[in-house]
Amino acid sequence: MGLEDCLPSSRTDLDTFLRNKGFDCKEEFSAETSRWVWYFIKIEKPHSNILFHVVIRFELLISDSPSATYDDNHDMQFEDTYLLIYDRQMEQEGHTYDEPIYDEDTESIHRIGRFTIHPQSFADLGTLIAMLK
Repeated sequence: MGLEDCLPSSRTDLDTFLRNKGFDCKEEFSAETSRWVWYFIKIEKPHSNILFHVVIRFELLISDSPSATYDDNHDMQFEDTYLLIYDRQMEQEGHTYDEPIYDEDTESIHRIGRFTIHPQSFADLGTLIAMLK
């Protein structure tokens, strides 16, 4: 059993579930019938130049059967989960309680790495997100 077994199967239910859990969605812009859809949570702290994205990626397969429902015409297939790590490269503008404060207006994001993760359940993914916060 893996993460994909813990997620709703229809596009509408999946979207609602993940957005209610705090995920944002980005869909590949394409006229093709197959495209990528990413759900991600962005984790950043005011006292750090590090930014994390916890990502769940799906392949969206679109058909155009006139008698089918929206969900029947939009099949979401789980692809993978991964962690993206970025250096925000912001300039330090001061300190609060011995912690640096960074100027977000100077942000220049540079990706450090992409690491595949294999959570066995949505609860496992939630634990990782809580640990990163």
